[in-house]
Amino acid sequence: MLKKCYYLNRKMIVILFWISIFVESSALAQSVFEEALEISVGVNIQHLVFDVSPEAKDGIDISLGEEEQPPIPPTGSFDSRFIGSSIGEGLLKDIRFGNSSFIGTHVHELSYQVGNGNEIKIS
Repeated sequence: MLKKCYYLNRKMIVILFWISIFVESSALAQSVFEEALEISVGVNIQHLVFDVSPEAKDGIDISLGEEEQPPIPPTGSFDSRFIGSSIGEGLLKDIRFGNSSFIGTHVHELSYQVGNGNEIKIS
């Protein structure tokens, strides 16, 4: 199985830095920030969403739309998801805690397998 895990690339680090500044000065009660990534290999496309919210906690927040994914499919199948020690088999939407007093950075770990392709695009 081809499985690679990466911490956020430069584009995503810049986005998270902006999140930290925005959350610090924000007093929104619901979702504070939402950003989507498109992971694609050829015609296979998966959208992943990361966000911060004052209602979020470590683990899977079903009430915020997070849903654990089934196990990673066998070799030769395209797959992408957020992974981590407290989110089971992984998530397509990963929401972390953030409110008007939050200052810091959240790291979202991404797992993917290219399936039958040989190149992956993250945008």
